[in-house]
Amino acid sequence: MTTVEVSVVAEASERASRTIIDREMPSVLESVSYARDVVVCSVPAAFRRNVSPVVVELVANAVKHGSGPVGLRVDLDGDRLLIAVSDAGSAVCAEVEASLRS
Repeated sequence: MTTVEVSVVAEASERASRTIIDREMPSVLESVSYARDVVVCSVPAAFRRNVSPVVVELVANAVKHGSGPVGLRVDLDGDRLLIAVSDAGSAVCAEVEASLRS
């Protein structure tokens, strides 16, 4: 399983740690725009501008290079937004993995 986590810091008015988004999406191109829309509608305004492109890139990468469903989790922890995108694929492609073993 591959998981990428990103932390974004901004001045946020909310201080309690809580999960904002916890979704599993199919590994299809439409999941990229769906993830973007969910983020725009769900995260505090202070984060939206910086977070949306990050989520789009991470989900697109998971759809293109991963396998199985794509997970998206976004947690608000004080003035930090924690983003995790996961898929069931290998963290390293087979060619790179083979070269590491030799």
